[in-house]
Amino acid sequence: MAEQNVEQENLEETLADIDAILAEEDPEFLEQLSQIKIDNVNVDLSLMDQVALIQSGQFKPQPAFFQDFKKMFQFRENPKQVILFWLTITLTIGCVYYLTKMVPWGTPDTLFLRSYADMGVTVENYNPSTETEPFFDNAKLTKNLVTIKKLVANIKPSETSSGNPMLAFEINIEGMTNEVVVEVKDREAEFKDIILRTTEEFNYDELVNPQGKQMLADKIMQNINAQLTKGQVRKVFYKSFVLKI
Repeated sequence: MAEQNVEQENLEETLADIDAILAEEDPEFLEQLSQIKIDNVNVDLSLMDQVALIQSGQFKPQPAFFQDFKKMFQFRENPKQVILFWLTITLTIGCVYYLTKMVPWGTPDTLFLRSYADMGVTVENYNPSTETEPFFDNAKLTKNLVTIKKLVANIKPSETSSGNPMLAFEINIEGMTNEVVVEVKDREAEFKDIILRTTEEFNYDELVNPQGKQMLADKIMQNINAQLTKGQVRKVFYKSFVLKI
C-alpha cells in the first residue's frame, strides 16, 4: 500500500508540473483542456471493468464469433442484419430438407412405372396358372378359322402298309388375325399344294399314331407361316383324317 501511495503522489506531482508548464507556455491550450467534459452516461465503463478483470486473470474475453452471433438477436440495434441472417438460415434449412426428402438419393431413375404399389395402389397377388383365362382359347373369343377341304395325298409306304397308302383329310387353320384367314382363302390353291407336298414326306406308320399326326400338323403350320405376308397361323388341327392302307 505504501508503494502505491508513493506512486500516486509522484503521478499527481508530475501532472501538476505539466499543468504549470502548460500555464506558462500555452495558457490557451490549458483552458481548452479544462473545458472538455465527458458524459459518463454514454461511456461504457464495462470495458474498463473487463480490462481490470483481464489484468487480474478473472475474465476471459469471448471470441469475436460469439460477439457477432449475439448481434443477430439484437433486432432493435440492427434490424436489417437480423432479418437477413434468419432469412438465410430458413432458406438453407429448406434446401437441405428438399435435398434429403425429395431427391431420390441412391435410387435408380426409372422411365416406366414398374408396379402400381409405387403409387400407393393396393396390389392383389394371383396364380397365373389357375386364375387367368387364355386369350385365344377363350370361348368368348371369336376365332379366325378357315377350312381346307378335300385333301388327298399319297404318303410313303411302310412295313405295315400296302405299296400305295393314301391319306384323305380336311384341316382347319386358325390365324392370329382375320387378315391371315383372308390371305389363306385368297391363296387357297397355293396353300393346298404346300399342304399336300408336306404330307407326302410322311409314311404310313408315322401317321397311324397321335404323335405323327401332331408332327404333320406342326409341319403344315410352319410351312404356311413361311409363305404368309400378313400375320401368322396359330394352330392347325384336323376336321377329318382317314388313312388308306
